[in-house]
Amino acid sequence: MALVYFYRPRGESFGYDRTYFLGVNGQIVTDLLHGGYFPYETALRSLSLVSDLNRSVRTYVAGTLFALPTTPEAARLEFQLEAGKTYYVRMRPQAGALNFTPHLTLVPKEVAEKEIADCKLLASRM
Repeated sequence: MALVYFYRPRGESFGYDRTYFLGVNGQIVTDLLHGGYFPYETALRSLSLVSDLNRSVRTYVAGTLFALPTTPEAARLEFQLEAGKTYYVRMRPQAGALNFTPHLTLVPKEVAEKEIADCKLLASRM
């Protein structure tokens, strides 16, 4: 089994109130909230991740005028796992002129542990 920590650290100036789902190999596992983390234990040898904005009536109404030309693509990340190892994946949306684009990044343990220390455990959607 491998352990993967997915997290979204505090520190976003704008867009922190937006929620992004996290999908693992085609199944949504959690919502990545600002300042949250989610541990995921798996026997899989590879992961295909996707993270995107949870759409709501509010985001549709607010973005109606600009929705089509400015909707960013979902973040994607694929990587191989080794049994017994721990991995850390950070999700951070980057602000653009009219939207927030999610980004998924594998992060070294030393960096991730400092960022996760200030985060709260997130609920599962599985």
